[in-house]
Amino acid sequence: ADTLTMPRMRPVPCPVLRGMSSSISTPTRSSGGLAANIYVSGPSPSLPAPALLSLLRFAQDSCRDISRGPPGSLAVVHAFADPTYGRSSIHVVAPPGDDAAICLSSLLSDITGHAFELSVPDGGTADTPHPSVGLVDHVSILPLDGSSPASKSARALSESLEKRHGMRALLYGTACPCGGTTVESTLAHVRRTRTNFFGEGAPADAAARVACVGSPPLFTENWNVRLRAADGVEGGVRTAAVRLARALRERDGGLTGVEALSLAYGVEEYEVACNLLDPERGSSDMIEERVREWIEMPSPGGGTRNDDAVCLSKSYRVGTTRDMCIEVLEGMGQAVA
Repeated sequence: ADTLTMPRMRPVPCPVLRGMSSSISTPTRSSGGLAANIYVSGPSPSLPAPALLSLLRFAQDSCRDISRGPPGSLAVVHAFADPTYGRSSIHVVAPPGDDAAICLSSLLSDITGHAFELSVPDGGTADTPHPSVGLVDHVSILPLDGSSPASKSARALSESLEKRHGMRALLYGTACPCGGTTVESTLAHVRRTRTNFFGEGAPADAAARVACVGSPPLFTENWNVRLRAADGVEGGVRTAAVRLARALRERDGGLTGVEALSLAYGVEEYEVACNLLDPERGSSDMIEERVREWIEMPSPGGGTRNDDAVCLSKSYRVGTTRDMCIEVLEGMGQAVA
């Protein structure tokens, strides 16, 4: 298979983490729960597949080896690895409460530190098409409701990454001092202006100690659409993927809250990777509908339909949804306000 989906994890209690006191006060329930995604550049020369699996086991073990007292249960609910891209992610949920938010930040810091411990010295750059800024490329802490302390948790994580691991953490979203209300606070802007994420030429050093860390205003989803050349057709997939990305992304007149980036996937395919910044107004179902419309449209200049040149190879979700995360927390007896 071209992708390796790591197993869905059984929810386990929140660990007493390194650097945190085991005596934690009873948490409040006024704040909503959180989800977090941590993205790493692996499997790659710097983080081979065995190390990646060790990192996942570490995340699981960190959630198991705990007392069963407050602040409640954290859980690794999903993990995904794509060897073609050399990019993987681990997805965690945390119950309501400021104490759980701090616990989540410490867990993510521990996972990040362990990733560097597992990395191969002088592993070099990852020869993969997916952009990256470092070994631990991006950590997003997502609100499950409007009162969640996502920004507080992201800022605490940023401080921990800098102090404990010597990293440079680039804040975005509501974790920014501006409160996430400007274009300058968006992840896309931070990547474009402060990193080489969208740069051409040599990729960023996979072992670099820099990461984008933040909290989007809303729960963000990820959806990918993969294209290949139609039978008997050579070339044209890259151009078609660029056109499809434009048809989907909001800034080019596409769907509300959708960001889209076209990337080479292996040798013969291209993928349009989408961030859904407002899934209620720009959902995965809407993307699927727009793709179906686009595939039947005439291609520019030729008069033929797009599907005369390309075929839809695969369309799939990466990660979780807000409803999935809430379902896990409710299954652990953790109500989300």
